[in-house]
Amino acid sequence: MKLASIQLFFQSCRSLAVRKMLPKSQIIMLVLVALVGSSACADVFYASGDTFYRRNEKNANYGSNLTIATKYDGTGQNASRVGMIRFDIGTFSGTASNSSFSIYLEGMDVQYEVDGNHQFRVYGVNDGNHDDLFNEDTLTFTTSNSNGGVAEWDGWNKINLASVTYLTTLSLESDDVGTMVSFSNSALDNFINADTNGTVSFVIQREELNVSVDQFRSSEGAAYASALATAPTLVVVPEPSSLLLLLGGFAASALLLRRRT
Repeated sequence: MKLASIQLFFQSCRSLAVRKMLPKSQIIMLVLVALVGSSACADVFYASGDTFYRRNEKNANYGSNLTIATKYDGTGQNASRVGMIRFDIGTFSGTASNSSFSIYLEGMDVQYEVDGNHQFRVYGVNDGNHDDLFNEDTLTFTTSNSNGGVAEWDGWNKINLASVTYLTTLSLESDDVGTMVSFSNSALDNFINADTNGTVSFVIQREELNVSVDQFRSSEGAAYASALATAPTLVVVPEPSSLLLLLGGFAASALLLRRRT
């Protein structure tokens, strides 16, 4: 939408210049405003780190895996797997609005579908928690748990709920395999806006009690497939600035003048 408005604006400026309806100095000023305003477009971030931890292999690291595995293993929860994804967003400035989180569903154990779909809870790791800055090459169940991070010995699906903020629940089915699945809501924007260190991390957790393993593509998996667009992706959109509102006013004025000729 922003790009279309800017393109229309430049076309209007060109028409005004050709017809000499505005001095060149004003045309140049409008173009400069447009160039600055166009910088307010969305920022796209790919995962800086992604992995998962596993309860019954508490010292194992999966940072180099091609997939991010998730599983809820039952009462004992010994083989439960929980996914972790980190984005470095230090280059973003402004207030997030209409942002989105996307991840590629690599595989699903369809024989264990519950009511035709699988449910996944997505959390944001609270700013300042140990796992907000997790290292994919060193994170394990033990390193997370011993430092007050996300991993929990007891409780629902081995998650320390005090360390995270609930964002959404994804409901996925076999038809979603091989596609990017996304969500966008105010909870995501609020989570991004609460960041103070330029890093936001997410947790993906299988909700239903089951024995199946579902897998999302990691950044390593995207690189292996030569498909960067399938890496975990965070699109952060800034709120419209007063400069863009001013740009819209200029564009409207230019179009009005054009129609009167």
